[in-house]
Amino acid sequence: MLSVRSIFRSQLRLNSVTLSSLCYSSSSAAAIQAEKTIKDGPRNDWTRQEIKDVYDSPLLDLLFHGAQVHRYAHNFREVQQCTLLSIKTGGCSEDCSYCPQSSRYTTGLKAQRLMTKEAVIEAAKRAKEAGSTRFCMGAAWRDTIGRKTNFNQILDYVKEIRDMGLEVCCTFGHAREAAGCRTEEGWSNSL
Repeated sequence: MLSVRSIFRSQLRLNSVTLSSLCYSSSSAAAIQAEKTIKDGPRNDWTRQEIKDVYDSPLLDLLFHGAQVHRYAHNFREVQQCTLLSIKTGGCSEDCSYCPQSSRYTTGLKAQRLMTKEAVIEAAKRAKEAGSTRFCMGAAWRDTIGRKTNFNQILDYVKEIRDMGLEVCCTFGHAREAAGCRTEEGWSNSL
């Protein structure tokens, strides 16, 4: 005599098999690109349409296949240690609600000029000694327009920090094309 429990279990197994075969036969752009990335490695020659297709993939496909590629390329049990340094604090005139250095907040901090190269390099050395593999720099300003001297100084910082064997990332508000051209030379991992 069949019990309700055994019927339910066999139905559950059938549904699991059906669902699992559907999950792995997904033909979303996220699934296709993940498979290509695992097979051929990462690429940097994406077309706008390919990016749009991946962007338009179902959310759970993006999560699943993104995690799949990440686990293929990285040990999921390791965490990268990074250090973030504010190399120019306060004095931003923008009213960005998400930014703690925005003009909308009263923090009690005095605005500071761009840190010297020596101070930034020393902070990067301390970060590396403490185990960081990435050094991130942030500056409180809206964009780099009219700050060519400051931006060129920062590019020198980036080059020297990369020469120490650290990855470098920067956040400077809105980066303009001139800034992007300089970083394409490989001086920063991300801007």
